[in-house]
Amino acid sequence: MKKNEGFSLVELVIVIAIMAVLAGAIAPALIKYIDKARGAKCIECMKSFQTEFQTEYAARAYSQVLYGEDLVDAVATYLQLNLSSNEIVGLCPYDGHVTFEIDEEGRVLTLRCDKHGVVVGSSGQNESG
Repeated sequence: MKKNEGFSLVELVIVIAIMAVLAGAIAPALIKYIDKARGAKCIECMKSFQTEFQTEYAARAYSQVLYGEDLVDAVATYLQLNLSSNEIVGLCPYDGHVTFEIDEEGRVLTLRCDKHGVVVGSSGQNESG
């Protein structure tokens, strides 16, 4: 009697089918976690930019060279903000469209990313939008 070695074609097809079903069940969860990580990266980029804005504003305000709108214009120029379009190109690392608002006093920068639906507001806290 000859001893069978290895697997038959039917056994291999069954194993491959089981692996495909498991991969199909896991893929949506993995995609969800990847999207969540991308959103977190976008939030961190926006928070970093907001901190840079506030730091530059405070440094220029402390020097008492500029006031009011001139101060906001100087900070916006330094950070390469386009005040007419209220848009920051390239801030979201995943091609999201980031817009900003500066409050009446010019001290608070609020950022919004349309791709990830997040807002980084005046207190530095983020909200899902």
